[in-house]
Amino acid sequence: MTSRAVAASMYRLWNEHPRKWAFLKKRADRMHRCSDYLVFGDVVNPETGEVVRKLQAAEFCRDRLCPMCQWRKSLVTFAQVSEIMDWVDAHHAGEFIPIFLTLTMKNVPSAELGSAITTILQSWSRMMNKAGNRKPWRVAAGWFRALEVTYNKDANTWHPHIHAVLLVPADYFTNPDKYIDHDAWVAEWRRALRADYDPSVDVRTVKGDRAHAVAEVSKYAVKPGDWLDSEDNAGTDGRVLLLATELKGRRLTAFGGVMKEARAALKQEDAETADLVHTGEDAEVRGDLLVALDRFEWQVGVTNYVRVKRDVLVEPPSE
Repeated sequence: MTSRAVAASMYRLWNEHPRKWAFLKKRADRMHRCSDYLVFGDVVNPETGEVVRKLQAAEFCRDRLCPMCQWRKSLVTFAQVSEIMDWVDAHHAGEFIPIFLTLTMKNVPSAELGSAITTILQSWSRMMNKAGNRKPWRVAAGWFRALEVTYNKDANTWHPHIHAVLLVPADYFTNPDKYIDHDAWVAEWRRALRADYDPSVDVRTVKGDRAHAVAEVSKYAVKPGDWLDSEDNAGTDGRVLLLATELKGRRLTAFGGVMKEARAALKQEDAETADLVHTGEDAEVRGDLLVALDRFEWQVGVTNYVRVKRDVLVEPPSE
């Protein structure tokens, strides 16, 4: 399990400098226990009678570098943004349409990652700030943005970028006073980024089912890919320490405008503190719909989950 690989790296770092990096041991202890057990319930769909499996209990460490917890947080974000979009549709019917925006900057070496993350987040605020009175702010009635950081193993560089959903007026594409074409988006982002180059910008319409766009902005901030290397402990440890340090205290997601208004109306909890068990398709269900519970525990020897207990709550009807 990749969570344990990250925890092992934190333990190694702590062993090198027990006082300096004591905080990593605490994080590693929690992460090592993360998802030791998972309890799934067999749940009856009251409309169809179909029995489906939903997560009912687990122990999560909530660490930003834990792959399991990052995945669960992405499910929370997906569910919340979807709920917000539905709220906007209900309260502002026909007023807005969503567009999907990806904003990038040049890759940076490890030594510059912290300043690059600061720059890209400040640049977003600069572009969407009311005081700046720029066209993106005037056009976007609401927005959600998420930071993602990927690692290029071949070049040994990092790529911070932003995924965002913007709600723009329904006549956005037909009104020249509101429409921002691709070149104009590049110019706006270059100005906000204060770059001496044209950064890569991807802007597209969210057509039909919005689930894909919502899923895209709900991605993990960092995913365990090439920055975890089982054959290079020293390199892995350096990258884990870098991410643990530079992501600490960062606001990885944010809402603005009517989407922030919807979030407040819906009383949504921050994904960093929200329930990571009952979310999305694993939403909490009535107790009387549970027919069985299965407990799975992680077995190091087989490097997989093994069912250790099954409780039948509702006996099947006799023949």
